[in-house]
Amino acid sequence: MVAAQVARRPYGGARSDVPECGVPTSVVYRRRRGVALAGTALLLIGFWFALQAALGGTGGGPLTATGAAVGTPAAAKVWVVRPGDTLWSIALRSGARGDIRPVVDRLAEETGGQPLQVGERILLP
Repeated sequence: MVAAQVARRPYGGARSDVPECGVPTSVVYRRRRGVALAGTALLLIGFWFALQAALGGTGGGPLTATGAAVGTPAAAKVWVVRPGDTLWSIALRSGARGDIRPVVDRLAEETGGQPLQVGERILLP
């Protein structure tokens, strides 16, 4: 037999990573170090996210700027009425998705139920 014989498991499977003397090889040590390094990295990342969440660095602050008027949209769109525009056509071109009937209702509230005038500015919801 050669000095680098392969140890046998009790149930018959060959173990190529542990020589007959029972001492793990460098492959085993490298694998263990890799697993330990990956575990440590995951642990540090977890601590980082927990710290950010505890300090409020991942959000949770107000979405509006300090001192902004309450009820005023941050970036309002204004539509200037052109000849032939209707509330329905304005709602369709406003970029609303899905059912636009609520948008038409809000536009009607915005205009006060009055007919549209060319050049009139309407705040889009």
